[in-house]
Amino acid sequence: MGVARYILSRLSSLLATLPASKRAPFFSPILPTLVRFCRAFPPLCDETTGFLLELGRVAVSHASASAGFTLGMYH
Repeated sequence: MGVARYILSRLSSLLATLPASKRAPFFSPILPTLVRFCRAFPPLCDETTGFLLELGRVAVSHASASAGFTLGMYH
């Protein structure tokens, strides 16, 4: 379980450091793995859910900023 917790920690770090253009190609393929983590280590479900919520917040924030930029809201 320690290795799985370490991996979640690294994923959180990568979420903060990866450029927006590389986030979806990197994180999309790992989503099924997170399900397997939770099945194998139920105590990690809260941490995994927290990571997924943060990933969603980052994606929405980026989408909102991109939409505003393309609509000419930012000069």
